[in-house]
Amino acid sequence: SVGDSEPQERLPFSDVNLGTGEVQNLAGYVSLAEAYVPLEWKTLTLFTGNCSYAAAQDKVLKIVNESLQLETRGLAPILVTPEGKSLHSQGNCISLGSRGDSFYEYLLKDAVFSAAGPKSTVRRLWSAFRKALPGLFVEVDPHALETGPR
Repeated sequence: SVGDSEPQERLPFSDVNLGTGEVQNLAGYVSLAEAYVPLEWKTLTLFTGNCSYAAAQDKVLKIVNESLQLETRGLAPILVTPEGKSLHSQGNCISLGSRGDSFYEYLLKDAVFSAAGPKSTVRRLWSAFRKALPGLFVEVDPHALETGPR
Protein backbone atom coordinates (compact mmCIF):
# COMPACT_ATOMS: atom_id res chain seq x y z
CA SER A 1 0.00 0.00 0.00
CA VAL A 2 0.94 3.66 -0.30
CA GLY A 3 1.82 4.15 3.38
CA ASP A 4 4.03 1.08 3.61
CA SER A 5 7.73 1.44 3.05
CA GLU A 6 10.73 -0.76 3.39
CA PRO A 7 12.67 -0.27 6.62
CA GLN A 8 15.75 1.81 5.95
CA GLU A 9 19.00 -0.11 6.06
CA ARG A 10 21.35 1.04 8.80
CA LEU A 11 24.72 0.21 10.21
CA PRO A 12 24.96 -1.87 13.38
CA PHE A 13 25.34 -0.11 16.72
CA SER A 14 28.14 -1.09 19.08
CA ASP A 15 26.18 -0.53 22.30
CA VAL A 16 24.53 -3.79 23.35
CA ASN A 17 23.08 -4.60 26.76
CA LEU A 18 24.37 -8.14 27.25
CA GLY A 19 21.71 -8.87 29.87
CA THR A 20 18.72 -7.95 27.72
CA GLY A 21 20.15 -8.02 24.19
CA GLU A 22 18.86 -4.47 23.67
CA VAL A 23 20.82 -2.52 21.06
CA GLN A 24 21.23 1.24 21.38
CA ASN A 25 23.14 4.06 19.78
CA LEU A 26 24.31 5.75 22.99
CA ALA A 27 27.08 7.76 21.31
CA GLY A 28 24.81 9.17 18.62
CA TYR A 29 27.11 7.96 15.84
CA VAL A 30 28.59 4.78 14.43
CA SER A 31 32.35 4.26 14.35
CA LEU A 32 33.10 2.87 10.90
CA ALA A 33 35.85 0.64 12.27
CA GLU A 34 33.42 -0.90 14.79
CA ALA A 35 30.62 -1.42 12.27
CA TYR A 36 32.82 -3.39 9.88
CA VAL A 37 34.67 -6.28 11.51
CA PRO A 38 34.40 -8.96 8.82
CA LEU A 39 36.91 -11.53 10.04
CA GLU A 40 35.07 -12.19 13.27
CA TRP A 41 31.65 -12.49 11.64
CA LYS A 42 32.82 -14.43 8.59
CA THR A 43 34.71 -16.85 10.81
CA LEU A 44 31.51 -17.34 12.80
CA THR A 45 29.77 -18.14 9.51
CA LEU A 46 32.50 -20.65 8.70
CA PHE A 47 32.15 -22.46 12.03
CA THR A 48 28.35 -22.37 12.28
CA GLY A 49 27.32 -22.63 8.65
CA ASN A 50 24.99 -19.66 9.23
CA CYS A 51 25.59 -17.28 6.33
CA SER A 52 23.64 -14.43 7.94
CA TYR A 53 26.75 -13.40 9.90
CA ALA A 54 28.84 -12.87 6.75
CA ALA A 55 25.89 -11.31 4.92
CA ALA A 56 25.58 -8.65 7.65
CA GLN A 57 29.16 -7.51 7.03
CA ASP A 58 28.62 -7.44 3.28
CA LYS A 59 25.58 -5.26 3.97
CA VAL A 60 27.77 -2.82 5.96
CA LEU A 61 30.06 -2.42 2.96
CA LYS A 62 27.08 -1.93 0.65
CA ILE A 63 25.61 0.81 2.86
CA VAL A 64 28.95 2.60 3.29
CA ASN A 65 29.83 2.36 -0.38
CA GLU A 66 26.46 3.70 -1.52
CA SER A 67 26.08 6.48 1.05
CA LEU A 68 29.68 7.73 1.06
CA GLN A 69 30.53 6.93 -2.57
CA LEU A 70 33.49 5.01 -1.23
CA GLU A 71 34.28 3.25 -4.48
CA THR A 72 34.67 6.64 -6.17
CA ARG A 73 36.34 8.57 -3.34
CA GLY A 74 38.42 5.79 -1.76
CA LEU A 75 38.34 7.40 1.70
CA ALA A 76 35.70 7.57 4.42
CA PRO A 77 35.27 9.57 7.62
CA ILE A 78 35.76 7.71 10.91
CA LEU A 79 32.30 8.64 12.26
CA VAL A 80 29.09 8.05 10.34
CA THR A 81 25.37 8.19 10.96
CA PRO A 82 23.45 4.93 11.34
CA GLU A 83 22.43 5.37 7.69
CA GLY A 84 26.10 5.49 6.68
CA LYS A 85 26.35 9.20 5.91
CA SER A 86 29.19 11.37 7.19
CA LEU A 87 28.49 12.63 10.71
CA HIS A 88 28.55 16.42 10.87
CA SER A 89 30.82 16.89 13.86
CA GLN A 90 33.97 18.85 14.58
CA GLY A 91 35.70 15.64 15.72
CA ASN A 92 34.96 13.77 12.51
CA CYS A 93 37.72 13.39 9.96
CA ILE A 94 39.36 11.13 7.43
CA SER A 95 42.19 9.55 9.33
CA LEU A 96 44.82 6.89 9.08
CA GLY A 97 45.36 7.18 12.80
CA SER A 98 43.02 6.28 15.60
CA ARG A 99 39.94 4.46 14.25
CA GLY A 100 40.59 5.34 10.62
CA ASP A 101 43.25 2.82 9.78
CA SER A 102 41.26 -0.09 11.22
CA PHE A 103 38.55 0.13 8.57
CA TYR A 104 41.11 -0.12 5.74
CA GLU A 105 43.00 -2.88 7.57
CA TYR A 106 39.75 -4.85 7.77
CA LEU A 107 39.11 -4.28 4.06
CA LEU A 108 42.48 -5.79 3.22
CA LYS A 109 42.05 -8.72 5.61
CA ASP A 110 38.55 -9.41 4.28
CA ALA A 111 39.83 -9.45 0.70
CA VAL A 112 42.62 -11.89 1.62
CA PHE A 113 40.56 -14.08 3.97
CA SER A 114 37.64 -14.45 1.57
CA ALA A 115 39.88 -14.86 -1.50
CA ALA A 116 37.72 -12.18 -3.09
CA GLY A 117 38.06 -11.77 -6.81
CA PRO A 118 38.98 -8.45 -8.44
CA LYS A 119 35.34 -7.60 -9.18
CA SER A 120 34.14 -8.14 -5.60
CA THR A 121 33.02 -5.12 -3.59
CA VAL A 122 35.75 -5.53 -0.98
CA ARG A 123 38.50 -5.65 -3.62
CA ARG A 124 37.07 -2.66 -5.51
CA LEU A 125 36.93 -0.64 -2.28
CA TRP A 126 40.48 -1.66 -1.35
CA SER A 127 41.68 -0.58 -4.81
CA ALA A 128 39.88 2.76 -4.48
CA PHE A 129 41.58 3.32 -1.10
CA ARG A 130 45.01 2.53 -2.54
CA LYS A 131 44.39 4.93 -5.41
CA ALA A 132 43.35 7.75 -3.01
CA LEU A 133 46.10 7.10 -0.45
CA PRO A 134 48.93 9.14 -2.09
CA GLY A 135 46.72 12.23 -1.92
CA LEU A 136 46.97 12.14 1.87
CA PHE A 137 50.72 12.51 1.96
CA VAL A 138 52.42 15.87 2.33
CA GLU A 139 55.95 16.44 1.12
CA VAL A 140 58.12 18.28 3.60
CA ASP A 141 61.49 19.82 2.87
CA PRO A 142 63.85 18.09 5.32
CA HIS A 143 66.03 21.21 5.51
CA ALA A 144 63.07 23.25 6.73
CA LEU A 145 62.89 20.92 9.72
CA GLU A 146 66.50 21.78 10.66
CA THR A 147 66.07 25.56 10.57
CA GLY A 148 62.61 25.71 12.09
CA PRO A 149 60.02 28.41 11.52
CA ARG A 150 61.17 31.89 10.60
